[in-house]
Amino acid sequence: MNHSTVALGGLPLLPQNNPKAPVFEGRNWVYGFALVVVTVLAYSPVWRAGFIWDDDHNVTANRMLSEPGGFKQIWSSTESPQYYPMVFTLFFAEHALWGNSPAGYHIVNVLVHALNALLFWRVLKRLEVPGSWLAALIFALHPAAIESVAWVSELKNTLAMCFFLSSLLFFCQFDEANSSGSAASRRYLHYFLCVSFFILGILSKTAIAPLPVVLLLLIWWRRGRIRPGDVLRTMPFFAAALALGLITIWFEQHQSVGVPARSDNFFSRLATAGCAVWFYLYKLIFPVHLISVYQLWQTPPLRLTSYVPCCILFLALAVGWHYRRTWGKACLFAFGYFILMLLPVLGFINIHFMHVALVADRWQYFAMLGPIALLAAILTSKLNPYAQTLGEAPQTPVPDESLESGMNAPAESREPQAAISSFNGSTASVRIPAFVALVSLLALILCSMTWFQSRVYAEPETLWRATLRRDPSCWRAENYLGQTLEEKGNLDEAIFHYLRAAQLELPGLRPGYEENHRKLIFYHLYGDALLRKGQVEGAIAQYEKALTLVPQLVEARVKLARALIQVGKPEEAIGHYKLALADYLAGPANERLHIHNELGGLLFKQGQHADAAYHLQKALEMRPDFPPALATLALVLATSSDAAVRDGPRALQCARRADELTGSRNPMVLDALAAAYAECGQFPDAIGAIQLAIELSDRMGNSALKKQLESDLARYQAGTPVRNTATISRP
Repeated sequence: MNHSTVALGGLPLLPQNNPKAPVFEGRNWVYGFALVVVTVLAYSPVWRAGFIWDDDHNVTANRMLSEPGGFKQIWSSTESPQYYPMVFTLFFAEHALWGNSPAGYHIVNVLVHALNALLFWRVLKRLEVPGSWLAALIFALHPAAIESVAWVSELKNTLAMCFFLSSLLFFCQFDEANSSGSAASRRYLHYFLCVSFFILGILSKTAIAPLPVVLLLLIWWRRGRIRPGDVLRTMPFFAAALALGLITIWFEQHQSVGVPARSDNFFSRLATAGCAVWFYLYKLIFPVHLISVYQLWQTPPLRLTSYVPCCILFLALAVGWHYRRTWGKACLFAFGYFILMLLPVLGFINIHFMHVALVADRWQYFAMLGPIALLAAILTSKLNPYAQTLGEAPQTPVPDESLESGMNAPAESREPQAAISSFNGSTASVRIPAFVALVSLLALILCSMTWFQSRVYAEPETLWRATLRRDPSCWRAENYLGQTLEEKGNLDEAIFHYLRAAQLELPGLRPGYEENHRKLIFYHLYGDALLRKGQVEGAIAQYEKALTLVPQLVEARVKLARALIQVGKPEEAIGHYKLALADYLAGPANERLHIHNELGGLLFKQGQHADAAYHLQKALEMRPDFPPALATLALVLATSSDAAVRDGPRALQCARRADELTGSRNPMVLDALAAAYAECGQFPDAIGAIQLAIELSDRMGNSALKKQLESDLARYQAGTPVRNTATISRP
């Protein structure tokens, strides 16, 4: 069943039967090609950009993308930063193709965004919405989408949008086939593809979970009512959204261990949500001063003015509902979609990033389609006398009287009508050039804004300096810039920015939550910088201050333990490692793995062999092929003076696996292998392994390790295994 759009006063109103087939269908590829080209050109600065922010966590330092068994872990492990297996599967494939070269990742993201623009065009064209190509152009070039496109980790947005729009497109085809009584096989195929693409999309990002409600809204817009069968057909969507949504909530809570959680009540969140909706709409209409970290808002729940944005929003929806039989229906659909797609990020559920900011440009990537489609339809209906989507055949215009008669006639008997109010030849000759000029000017403005804003994402330093230029009071950007400079080795400048972040006078900061969180981050980052400068005692003091504020901050406690080892206080370090494990029982297994491994190694050096073996075994339960834990456990089991701890065959098994994983290129692993051979009485093999370890340590210039290995070699040549009875000085 074909559809066209009736409009009243230039506003698209209802889909309606249209027997005319597009005449210019063959030219669609021209419009599609132009859409892709202009998108790629607008984002050309991104081609040469690097990795930013948490790209290391998700891509460059993500072991699941490179280690054996990583693909399985992506789908079945809780170690993923977030449970978006489709995204990490694509990252896995990209990593196999171009490793840690950022260009490939950026090009893929830009192309997926261009594909999304094409799909958006096709969905609107399927719905016969005027200005479908213009809407796709605005979406492709809109600066509010830059954060989703220029940031590698936000592939989850662009990929999820691709599946989301594909699902929507197939639902439109299913709905049309179902209404026209098409063959059952065709209807089932479209429905199956619709559900499948939605599941793939929600496995990319659960922000598209409101799709089933959007589908019901779409049915209401097209037919004016929702039947029980329509609700029944959306049940698989609701089930998938609920299941994956609960998993995402668990991951968000899992990831937020040690991070101050949002503790405001429902009314505060409701007030914040109202502000957020208008904020996103404002940024959509006026995409200026876009930054990556916006200041946290204050919305006191006891202040009546906090609810004004919410009240205005409800009033606007009520007005739209009142005029739903005329222009209000299109507005209700567009803004209803906008609010629905923002719902997951309005703060009613805790999101990890919301301890940094309550809004983010990337969070409206899905929602922005509604207002953009409405704007494009209005502009096209007002300025294009044919009121038809670009690339489709114009329809014969009709006067206002036919519109009125069509509005009052029964739906079954309405004739196809043009989506304009009036028309004559002279008007058309003026409107068409004006429409083309407007589209060209709009495209030029958006393309220029996107091109300049894209350059900000070249590297972390340019991103944070640009943020500070637009918001000098953004203390988080000061900290992020400091971290970037610290990684580059500019420690003094990094410390300057840390101090500046701590000293900024921000009257709006909440004294309980945000001010304490700012102090916490300062102590932590300042301690890191002092530690890298060799000022260990100063670093210890900063970590202790951080732990005074938040005793459960595991990362600071582990760094404190490492610093205590450097100043010769291993017993205190052991205590902090154990506290970190107690606080991190619900934390990510990957973090507990490293704590167990470091604690096991420290206990081994302190001569506490049984405890060392316990913690190293725990580490290997989390990752059986972890070479450091395998090698250290092999040393413990092979050299302990406690016969109850020693286990030669197990030690040899661990050491061989560690040597296999490291390719016989790690002298410490070879040392453990030699000790295991000696414990099993295989001294010729022990001598061969230790000699290779000595050779490697000599090449590395590690004289202390070489001296220790030569001492062990003498023992093996004498037919004596190594026995550790007290504190070990092994490097």
